[in-house]
Amino acid sequence: MAHKFDPRKLEKLESPERLKIFDPEALFKDLNLSHFESILDFGVGTGFYLPYLVSLLSPSGTIYAIDIQEELLRYAQEKYKDSPLMKKVKFLKIDEFEPLPFSPAFFDFIYLAFTFHELNEPHQTLKDLHHLLKKKGKLLLIDWDKRERDMGPPPEEVFEKEEIINLLKESSFKIKQKIAKEPYVWIFLAEKV
Repeated sequence: MAHKFDPRKLEKLESPERLKIFDPEALFKDLNLSHFESILDFGVGTGFYLPYLVSLLSPSGTIYAIDIQEELLRYAQEKYKDSPLMKKVKFLKIDEFEPLPFSPAFFDFIYLAFTFHELNEPHQTLKDLHHLLKKKGKLLLIDWDKRERDMGPPPEEVFEKEEIINLLKESSFKIKQKIAKEPYVWIFLAEKV
């Protein structure tokens, strides 16, 4: 079973140091991501990236923020309970080994950040996410680089860049862009064709 993030260390997920890895606002702009009607934040954790994701929505759009860890979801909901963001976000606890509760071709955009290395069945998860995307829908996969770093999980717990590329291709995604933010992460923008 893949290693899961320890919710007792959730302050790490809230650290502004995470913005040194990449600037979400600048990244989304550089990748020309915007005006989505439906976004899936797969592995929302503490909701650190939700304020940035909300900016990608159309005026009537919704973010579905899902996680398998109840404690992290509760934290995120409590953090944003008085925020206007709550009008745009639906939180949902999922079971890792159950089908996702969404119709096929439901999402315009799926955000999968710092979660991929925790998946027990990464190939199956990517196939499921592909199924949930509309045609030309986008997947933004961000995960740790497999090298020594001053933050993040140990290298032995993450995938090699080529493994992720192969899994995306095997799951019928077309990779549009690959970005290295050394020594921390790889960023893949993929599309359902």
